[in-house]
Amino acid sequence: MDNFRLIYQILTIYKEALWKEGVPNSAALHERLDTTDLHVRNILTVLRNDGLIVGTNGQTVIALKGLEYLEKNEMMLKFTAERKPYST
Repeated sequence: MDNFRLIYQILTIYKEALWKEGVPNSAALHERLDTTDLHVRNILTVLRNDGLIVGTNGQTVIALKGLEYLEKNEMMLKFTAERKPYST
């Protein structure tokens, strides 16, 4: 699986978890995202190191930077979907 797609999916899960109880652990995430547990754990480390997710009292939550990342990418997806291909 593409790393950026996986990052987007994981951040989306953490965003949705802001209104729900808890986030699945990496073992549950890897099954849900159809990748390996090691891949998910490595991506979570990258997200933590870049400040996109943070831990509070043993619970990981999406950070403001992670929400901004999702917002920027959602706007970019809308922009590219609305754009007409260049025609000759």
